[in-house]
Amino acid sequence: MDDNKKKRVSLICDNCGIKYEKPFDEVTKYCSKTCQHTAQSSGLHEIPSNGRMGFRKDLPPKYFFKSSLEADYARWCEATNKPYIYEHKTFTVQYDGRDKQYTPDFYHPDNDKYVELKAIRRDRKFNSNLLAADILKQQGLDIDVLLMHEFYTQIKQSGHYWLVDNIENKNYHGTRHLIYLKASSKK
Repeated sequence: MDDNKKKRVSLICDNCGIKYEKPFDEVTKYCSKTCQHTAQSSGLHEIPSNGRMGFRKDLPPKYFFKSSLEADYARWCEATNKPYIYEHKTFTVQYDGRDKQYTPDFYHPDNDKYVELKAIRRDRKFNSNLLAADILKQQGLDIDVLLMHEFYTQIKQSGHYWLVDNIENKNYHGTRHLIYLKASSKK
């Protein structure tokens, strides 16, 4: 073996299932950046976070929420009997000559509508998910972008803010015990 060539191993991509090779000392589960981004967008690959990511003891155990806002929206859906599927489908949109994988946060099968929840970034930088949502909307997908302050204002006006148990926004520190992380069964 040439000293300049790294030893390689064969693996199966965790996203698309095709066989690929990688250098022995590199850590990866995906054959390409596209597959990695698709897995991240669809929730198959957890993105490290110090925030409020995790499963919730009071919500369906199949959903790994990426934020307290998403968990609170699911709680509102549960309390109002609004059917929902969290991270239902990943779309590929094109802009600036490249593909972007994007998964809206919620899908409501009762009215075939997607919802993207967004907190305003403190640094006010542009979020590419908003562009992806706009592109899909222009293509005819029924998708609403709901900002955090709009959601909490709506549920306060409807009375649900105080009626729905465990809203993390109203008791941020007191709801920490509801969040748990579970090791992925896929290796």
